[in-house]
Amino acid sequence: MKKIIFSLIFVGVLFACKTNYIIKGVVTDENFKGKNVFLQNSQMKNVDTAVIINSKFLFRGKADSTPLHYIVLSESSDSKKFTRVPILIEPGRFSVKLDSFITIKGTPTNEAYTDLRSKKRAFTAQKNELEKKYKKMKSSRVNPDSLKKIENMYEEVEKESVLSDFDFIFNNINNELGKYLFTISSSKFTMKQQRELLDKADEEFKSRERIKRLLQQIFNLENVAEGKKFTDFTLTDPNGKNVSLSDYAGKGKFVLISFWASWCGPCHYEMPYVVSDYNKYKNRGFEIVSVSLDVDKDRWLKGIEKLKMTWPQISDLKSFKSDVAILYGINALPNSVLLDREGLIIGKKILGDSLSKKLAELMGE
Repeated sequence: MKKIIFSLIFVGVLFACKTNYIIKGVVTDENFKGKNVFLQNSQMKNVDTAVIINSKFLFRGKADSTPLHYIVLSESSDSKKFTRVPILIEPGRFSVKLDSFITIKGTPTNEAYTDLRSKKRAFTAQKNELEKKYKKMKSSRVNPDSLKKIENMYEEVEKESVLSDFDFIFNNINNELGKYLFTISSSKFTMKQQRELLDKADEEFKSRERIKRLLQQIFNLENVAEGKKFTDFTLTDPNGKNVSLSDYAGKGKFVLISFWASWCGPCHYEMPYVVSDYNKYKNRGFEIVSVSLDVDKDRWLKGIEKLKMTWPQISDLKSFKSDVAILYGINALPNSVLLDREGLIIGKKILGDSLSKKLAELMGE
């Protein structure tokens, strides 16, 4: 009987060890002596609190699942060195060091994320140095080629940084840490990269409201990618008359769908180029359909008059909530989509001189 009881106790202890977590932390800044450290859940609610004693703190609990938590230092401190850091609660022992850089060791996923943050810290330092160098060179009026070289170097560092995020998420998209990073950084990725990551994600993640919207946006953008036929829509003109894109597209003319708004400063800068191109090519098989993302009809009408836009104008006055903006994935202004004579999409966000050059090319000039 004693052997059976001992065996049961041993199994219970062994099981507990396999499901419990212990987080031992060190805070190097003496300003936090006696301050609180919080363990927060994904809703930013405190689930545990520890006091920093002799620069150390301790959390322990049961890891029934692997939820994402955050370690947060007391907000009452004046220190600006630390920020909230995510941690994936898994069975095991963690060691956390809160210094100028926050280090988490103990499980492969959290250690991989620490490595990622270390890489990104180095990338940020490189970009900061390049920005300083660029500003200094620009103020000295150096050769434009030298500035372009700095710009290219900056872009390469940014690409490496984004790729490091992508690789981590690709390997962790089905745990909460990977899902967290995807949620806060998805806008950095190309549509192809977003699709690749989400194709690997589980159904629970894809059912989350924010991810559902992103999937819908990807679907919409795939439907209006270059080479695809235009997707039709109908809005009203200033007189309240329904006007469809198909009234103009696919009827033998090049058609520019121009997205703008009266409140958009860059649109006011862009529009003289568009007016000039329209006047030059309107009798040679070129048409424009402008979609305004205004919300105020009076401002929309005044903007049309002020900017001297004499081509078809339509809107639903819903700003970026416009069904058409969502349909074409428009999240910044000014913007545009260019259609060929058959209604196929041949260009997107072609602005300024680029539009003039593209039209000249299409017209055989």
